[in-house]
Amino acid sequence: MRIFIGTEDIASILTNLSIGFKELGHTVTTYVTAPNKFYANNNYDIIRDRVLHNIFRYDERKMPAVIKKYLVKIDNRITSKYLKYKSRKLIDTHDVFIFLWRPWLPESYLFQF
Repeated sequence: MRIFIGTEDIASILTNLSIGFKELGHTVTTYVTAPNKFYANNNYDIIRDRVLHNIFRYDERKMPAVIKKYLVKIDNRITSKYLKYKSRKLIDTHDVFIFLWRPWLPESYLFQF
């Protein structure tokens, strides 16, 4: 069975579920919105990151707050569109979805699939 687990790794629950299901012989895909900075195990399959930030590698600490605000808004819109595009493939290729805290997109969008 193909299992998808996301989106927040609270107290390593996501990681531990993944390890357990893999030991039982299942194929597991892990997705996080951001790696957990308090735990060393960050072996996630998909990490939602901001698209523009990954391409241009800009340092937010060195830019004016107004520019940073607009870059984050643009980045979030691009990332959201990319996730909507990728969502259909994720839904079609997995049998079971386990969400810790919340899904990667609003439920109203995902549950129709």
